[in-house]
Amino acid sequence: VVRSIPKSLSIQDPIDRVLDLLQKVSLATFMVVDPIGHMRQWRSLRGGKPAGAGTIRLGLKLCCFSNLVGACTQMRKFLVLDPSSEDRRRGEFACLIKHLLLVLQTAHLSLLYQTHHALA
Repeated sequence: VVRSIPKSLSIQDPIDRVLDLLQKVSLATFMVVDPIGHMRQWRSLRGGKPAGAGTIRLGLKLCCFSNLVGACTQMRKFLVLDPSSEDRRRGEFACLIKHLLLVLQTAHLSLLYQTHHALA
């Protein structure tokens, strides 16, 4: 993820560039915060189980944000596609749905927005 950030800087459209950078930076931050939360939970780092759970929830909020930005990016891609390219539109729509479902799941797990347990 971190290695692909310079490629994101070369995107011409400023809105796409900002969305791509936000998605990658928030995902990279999640990948740093999540192991710290696990080490706190295992008491390898100071803080104990309650602090570890809070850190893991923070990481999941970052993952939720990353997928929300990814859903916005996929929506932009889907809307500019030619209606005659049915297969490509189907793939972009499937990726959009995937991001939206991951937003729902990580929002529930991070206690950002609790849904019914049957959904998550």
